[in-house]
Amino acid sequence: MGNKSGSIQWQRDDDGIVVLTFDSPGEPVNTINEPFRAELEATVSRLEAERDHITGVILASGKKTFFAGADLHALLAVRSDERDVFFRYIESFKATLRRIERLGRPVVAAIGGSVLGGGLEIALACHRRIVVDDPRIEIGFPEVTLGLLPGAGGVTKFVRMMGLQAALPLLLEGRRIGPRDALAAGIVGPLVDSPQALLPAARAWIAANPAPVQPWDTRGHHIPGGGPSDPALAAMLAVAPAMLMKTTRGNYPAPQAILSAAVEGAQVDFDTALRIETRYLATLAGSPSTRALIGTMFFQRNELKSRTRRGESAAPVTRDGAVIDGRDLYSNRVFGSYLNEGMALLGEGVPAAMIEHVGEATGMPLGPLAALDEQSLKLADDRLHEELAELKRLAEGNAGHAHDHGHDHDHGHDHDHGHDHDHDHDHDHDHGHGHGHGHGHGHDHDHAPSTPARTKARVKSERMAESAVYVLEKMAHGYKRYGRAAGAGFYDYPDDAPRQLWPGLKTFERGGRVIPSADDVRDRLLYAQALETVRCLDDGMVASAADANVGSIVGWGFPAYAGGALHFVDYVGVERFVARADELATKYGSRFSPPASLRARVGRG
Repeated sequence: MGNKSGSIQWQRDDDGIVVLTFDSPGEPVNTINEPFRAELEATVSRLEAERDHITGVILASGKKTFFAGADLHALLAVRSDERDVFFRYIESFKATLRRIERLGRPVVAAIGGSVLGGGLEIALACHRRIVVDDPRIEIGFPEVTLGLLPGAGGVTKFVRMMGLQAALPLLLEGRRIGPRDALAAGIVGPLVDSPQALLPAARAWIAANPAPVQPWDTRGHHIPGGGPSDPALAAMLAVAPAMLMKTTRGNYPAPQAILSAAVEGAQVDFDTALRIETRYLATLAGSPSTRALIGTMFFQRNELKSRTRRGESAAPVTRDGAVIDGRDLYSNRVFGSYLNEGMALLGEGVPAAMIEHVGEATGMPLGPLAALDEQSLKLADDRLHEELAELKRLAEGNAGHAHDHGHDHDHGHDHDHGHDHDHDHDHDHDHGHGHGHGHGHGHDHDHAPSTPARTKARVKSERMAESAVYVLEKMAHGYKRYGRAAGAGFYDYPDDAPRQLWPGLKTFERGGRVIPSADDVRDRLLYAQALETVRCLDDGMVASAADANVGSIVGWGFPAYAGGALHFVDYVGVERFVARADELATKYGSRFSPPASLRARVGRG
């Protein structure tokens, strides 16, 4: 007796075993969406109605994978004001899973492919999970990487199956493990040699276990390793929030929600724990970070993977005689804006420790000064002088007037940078030029007399604020500190201790000046990158939003919680972003002025 309509196929054999095969029509994988939820609920109702004629149930898959999890399109559509509706939806789905557990008949999952997320939660509702011993099969809850938690029983059941100490690393890291590791952890078992052995093994287990009960439904069940009040666990759990904060900087709410759901749930009965878990999931659904992570780290990343598999290229290959749009690659331009803004802040008197702390607090891997040390101040200075030389040639109207700088500053000619800032710094640049090297910093005196016959073309960098240029020149030429490779930069690098900020940076702090607030420092570091990314998209330097976002996260570590350097605009909200950028432009310079393409989006949403 069979039924092949919908995404769940029903087949009962002569022994009374019902095989339910998940096979979503026209889809490459099985996912949990509203039609599937409704169909699963109806299927469970039929199982209950026909229970007297059923000896057991096997859940199988018609796809290469067993189950891929929840429909992320639907999760992406959840708004923050719909969390109560979402809460009720999840509770309804979990109630259906509880009915499977309490069917009164053995239910076995026959797993021949990867089972992740919500699909694993369906499998956990079974009394047994038999898996093919294939190292390519992945088992786990990757929800945390998408700003979510396993909210259909995953947190609660993992804790009760393995204990807090063993379950938390798997949940907090979103780790995917193979069948043998899953067997050792007590998540699955037994393993079989081939897909063909799955159904016979499932039937044999059903015959040997006619009335199984889930561990958490047995009388007197205790969580392995003890509860949160157990002395051995209490010490670990006391420091866990601080360790999470150190890792996430408070920017990723999902790990904290997982920890809270696990610990709080371990102190109450099973069904109450399930509700706690659902509530934490509902707080994450629709949040800006969750939407950003799903949109970029799943959909846009998969878009790029698909493009690569199709052999498509994004940044076309140049041919002989081709003209490039500019000197920098996308990553150089945008990451460079982060480095430059760090120097600009230092040049304005912001303490170096504050700059670095705020930079790391935004979610960047390193503060801008440490990152510039890694890249090399010499390289940054070379690029600055290349830009200034090009701008000077253009200003002089003589495209053929090329300067071969070599960047040893052995120029043998007058080199006026035209830096009209008003810093009260000394002039121990120590360039060693042996000639007039007038930086044009707007001082009341010249460094050296210039050649009268030469017409000066005063130029300023289009990429760097004057305060940043000042810091770079001072560090590279005045102090001869070129970065980590040279042994000294913004940081000192002792042989027997971690790096530490160079005390000499105190010279950039000037008393009596109003320095930017921590909020302004944070926004300048992030907005500089987002605005430059929009300009790169306008210039055609990046082909798509996916390239911009994934490239920024993978390329130099732009915070993933914001969805990438371009998605950061949407993370903030385009109208709020433009208003804040205008405010920064008024206070700190036109580099923060939003491009016309961005202003056009205001009002369109």
